[in-house]
Amino acid sequence: MTAQQQATEQNRAQEMAAQFANSESSEKKVTKEENPLKKVHSRFGEIQINLEKKITFPHGILGLPAQLNFCLADFPREGFSQFKLLQSVEDNELCFITVPADYRDCYVKEADILEACNVMEINPAQLLVLFIVTTHRAPNQETRISVNAKAPILVNTEDYSALQYVFNKKDYEIRHMIS
Repeated sequence: MTAQQQATEQNRAQEMAAQFANSESSEKKVTKEENPLKKVHSRFGEIQINLEKKITFPHGILGLPAQLNFCLADFPREGFSQFKLLQSVEDNELCFITVPADYRDCYVKEADILEACNVMEINPAQLLVLFIVTTHRAPNQETRISVNAKAPILVNTEDYSALQYVFNKKDYEIRHMIS
């Protein structure tokens, strides 16, 4: 894949994630009493989520089985547009930094992502892949960033359902360094 094709695919993933994080109302009819936009005071600052674009994890996220509903939001600080926040709808304190990626050009082999789509019965054209980000800070050193390539979040953009899919392969690390 050429550098231009990679950039195009990454832009597609960013645009798909932006549609989820977009605070504008979707096509659903909403009355004034049912405002789908909600301001949240997250640990990263004030963000706005759109409840009409709620992502449901039927089995919760790993380690958090009771947390079923999340929304994507834009990162509230300048210079971080490549990241999205995965904010819990029920718990303002629960929020993950994520990075959207195109399944054809990400930290996991395309064949493995397609196999996961098959297991989850997701059409790859409706797949949004999110990697949970961790920052690593050591005294007197630059901040480094890793993603969880072992257990990415796979979102079906058709029905807004999601699953944190664990790859049982040694190829992927929980702390896959990206910077």
